[in-house]
Amino acid sequence: HRRTRRRDMRRLWTLRINAGQPTQLTFYGDRAVKLAGFEPGTTLIGFDEATRYMGADDRLVFQQRLESHGRSMKPIRFEHLVTRGPAEGTWVFLQALPRREKGGIVWYGCTSDISERKRLNLALEQSRNQLVELADNLTADGLGAKDDAGDPRGDQQNGRDREQRVVRERCAETGGIIVPPGPAGGP
Repeated sequence: HRRTRRRDMRRLWTLRINAGQPTQLTFYGDRAVKLAGFEPGTTLIGFDEATRYMGADDRLVFQQRLESHGRSMKPIRFEHLVTRGPAEGTWVFLQALPRREKGGIVWYGCTSDISERKRLNLALEQSRNQLVELADNLTADGLGAKDDAGDPRGDQQNGRDREQRVVRERCAETGGIIVPPGPAGGP
């Protein structure tokens, strides 16, 4: 696992910020093409050019972190969306280490595609929201409320009674047969 992670996190770019000179972002390796759309060895001049595929909010946060972490010489970890054209973007996680050089700071960074993780997290969040909505609906129907003593077990019994009543009614409508559950809740 560590060997795979190290190979996956190889250096992808350097960002040079020197006083009095434009920012330079240089890409390395074939992952630059896949994640950012730049051929290896491509150098972008100027911060706006270097961050043109970031959203405006992400660009501002990234710039603020570069400045504050550059003063404290702390590494940066940052997630952002890379968008090129009208197609859906790619979520990336970047991390970079600063190094002081004559006249400024050089950030040595690598970037990983986290689109699948973001997609799964979004699906999980939607499922949670649906579950909360379902629980709210059940509570509104009286299935999630506690009995007069505040005991949820009474509510469970009420829920089972309601389920059995609904099953009986549906079976009566369709002419089905009701099989009572066995002692452990099974047939």
